[in-house]
Amino acid sequence: MSRPKTKRSSRDAARPSCSRAETAYQQLKHDILEGIYTPRQRLVETDIAAQLNISRATLRVVLTRLQHEGLVEMQPNRGAQVRALSVEEAAEILQAREALEGLAASLAAEKVADEQLLVLRDLVAEMEETLSTGDLIGLLPLASRFHRVIIEAANQSVVAQLLD
Repeated sequence: MSRPKTKRSSRDAARPSCSRAETAYQQLKHDILEGIYTPRQRLVETDIAAQLNISRATLRVVLTRLQHEGLVEMQPNRGAQVRALSVEEAAEILQAREALEGLAASLAAEKVADEQLLVLRDLVAEMEETLSTGDLIGLLPLASRFHRVIIEAANQSVVAQLLD
């Protein structure tokens, strides 16, 4: 199964170069968080290692790191899969995000740049159009981009790190 190509943000382009393991970790984490890999989906080592252009040993290091972060489950003799959240965990995460995103929005309102404001307006228009067609799945990446712009505009590294 091939992984869809994802667009890189300007934030990605500004990152300094890093090791293959770190690059693979960032990409796989991004793909999980963006829903490219779905909850309970098996992560086939040979396929993912080839897609990320890393060895299986390096991929296992990446998967272990993602397991420690609670994004992946490792099962003996079965490999790795994307971890599914319980309803209780999801509710707790949403409560914490609500408080942090409220803070980020408040900070962003004070610091937002004109170009960020234009991006937000365009995203809102695109979200409204997508919602009018009933495409709830298509709304997810747009909402994710909207939140990223707000967090960038807030320019508060601790809030950004906690929300990440």
